[in-house]
Amino acid sequence: MIMALPEVSIASMIVNKAGMPDGLRRRPERFYDRVCGELLADIIVAQGGRRAYHVVFDARPHNRSASYDFGGHIEAAVERELSREGVLPTHIDVSVIDSHNSGGLQAADFVVGSIQRKYARDDPSYYRIIAPAMVIEKRLF
Repeated sequence: MIMALPEVSIASMIVNKAGMPDGLRRRPERFYDRVCGELLADIIVAQGGRRAYHVVFDARPHNRSASYDFGGHIEAAVERELSREGVLPTHIDVSVIDSHNSGGLQAADFVVGSIQRKYARDDPSYYRIIAPAMVIEKRLF
């Protein structure tokens, strides 16, 4: 059964990794931080600059050391992007958890999979289900 959830909005940034410049390929963690910050800033601007956000990322694909301050890097990237847009900084709380323990992240994986199928395999069948909820869709490279 598929249900409509009118309060759900989806924002995505699709990256064609084959078209990435070599400099970004050598520092993928920095590129990921920048892209996440840019997308979050776009969401904040689109929502009128609400003051506080809680953002959850899946810990599994990052494979970063415990000393890497992912949340700090994301917050800095968002602040850089917002300053370019002339928007006041917003409080952002970043959590990194294992998707095996989060039903919400598992559901997000299905959404990501439908977007990936549309662009990587030219199969929009699942994307059509979520398309009405898409509010931001950017492509890089």
